[in-house]
Amino acid sequence: MYYITICEDGFGFKTPGIHVITDEDKYISDDIYNRFFEEQTQGKSLKIKDINGTTFEEIFEEYQPINEDLEEQPLSETEELKQRVAQLEAIVQALLNEKQS
Repeated sequence: MYYITICEDGFGFKTPGIHVITDEDKYISDDIYNRFFEEQTQGKSLKIKDINGTTFEEIFEEYQPINEDLEEQPLSETEELKQRVAQLEAIVQALLNEKQS
């Protein structure tokens, strides 16, 4: 028997007899609890979608964590060129649409 609790770091799990269970904590089945950790071992990052949900899919959703260190690094030459090509393609498409109008 497990409970989900919201905390300042996001969320966590509580076990009766080990932790104090409050009214804000929500019961989840052993299957949901176990699936959470199975999904994590497969490399998935999960966050609370709706703590009041009754199924795994209602409670959790997968997300891509943001690595702030990577965001601050300059783009590689390839990535920069990909962005420039995408911008040029958008400009060409806009000009073609304009010409057809």
